[in-house]
Amino acid sequence: MSYLNKKNYIYILLTIFISFFTLYIIFKITNENSLVYLKRLDAKYISIIMAVIFSSLFIDTIRVSELLNAMGEDLPFWYLIKFNLSMFFITAVTPFGSGSLPLAIYLFNKKKIAPNKGLMIFTSKLLFSGIFFGTIPPILLIFFRKQIQMNGYILYFGLLASCISTFLLIVMIYIILKPEMVIAVIRWFNSLNLSKKYNLDRYCQIAIDETIEYNKRFKELFSVGNNFRLLSGQLVYSVVYWILFYSIAPIILIALKIHFNWFAVVARQFIFYDVLSYNFIPSGAGIMEVGFTAIFSHEVPKAMLGIFIGIWRFFTYHVYLLISSIGFSLTLREYSSQKV
Repeated sequence: MSYLNKKNYIYILLTIFISFFTLYIIFKITNENSLVYLKRLDAKYISIIMAVIFSSLFIDTIRVSELLNAMGEDLPFWYLIKFNLSMFFITAVTPFGSGSLPLAIYLFNKKKIAPNKGLMIFTSKLLFSGIFFGTIPPILLIFFRKQIQMNGYILYFGLLASCISTFLLIVMIYIILKPEMVIAVIRWFNSLNLSKKYNLDRYCQIAIDETIEYNKRFKELFSVGNNFRLLSGQLVYSVVYWILFYSIAPIILIALKIHFNWFAVVARQFIFYDVLSYNFIPSGAGIMEVGFTAIFSHEVPKAMLGIFIGIWRFFTYHVYLLISSIGFSLTLREYSSQKV
């Protein structure tokens, strides 16, 4: 497997360039002298944010570890930390996070773990995050709209984002519970001339067998009667992870001595973050910065909006990218040394 090719490096550089260029434009529009507010940022708050970041990564690794244990697999926790960081990294630097599934299957295969189990880990993380994003935003918009102070175009965009998240959750659950649709797609592909030309019958049959086995294992694994502890634990880990992640913005606001509505700041991230980050530009570079400038504009004074968005994006993207790149490099080094 080629870990990173020229296209991946272009994605990384392009993503970072777009992110910083967008932040530069935001600084120019809001207040290009807002860097002076950095003096308000006490070092203790940076330490708290870093503790939150490492805690979120630790919680997410525990989530993967418990899923593997439930499937009868036992990998060293240190390896799972590197695995999880590698997943964060490749998700952050590929469009729609498209590199994460192949990498997950590849890394698990290196440890003699079947592809359908790797797929289950990947899907489980998506599912429980999907349950989170598919249910919480609609509840917030229906019952707490006044408290989160959303109106006008922000409200309509929030409704659209919630509808998209809920729809994707329904589609994901349907595919998991009804594999017939996936099998039908595989059979359709197998009937194409392209498949016949390259004699892909065997691989399509393997894909069908793996899909059936995956569906069977998934139902057994998450049967409420058989494994309530696992099911509830995964939901709790997902909630804790996202609460930690979304607490970074309030901590920055406190550090900058900005008065704000805590509930509104956290709730708006619940509603918008997932939809804005999931697009063809890796990690939503540019879109995230502009989107959250509009979303936070009612909570942050205009003169400080640029510096707040810059700090927030630095900790919620660039720091995660840096830490995960270290884990990714360690993983590559491990397999490179095995080849020697």
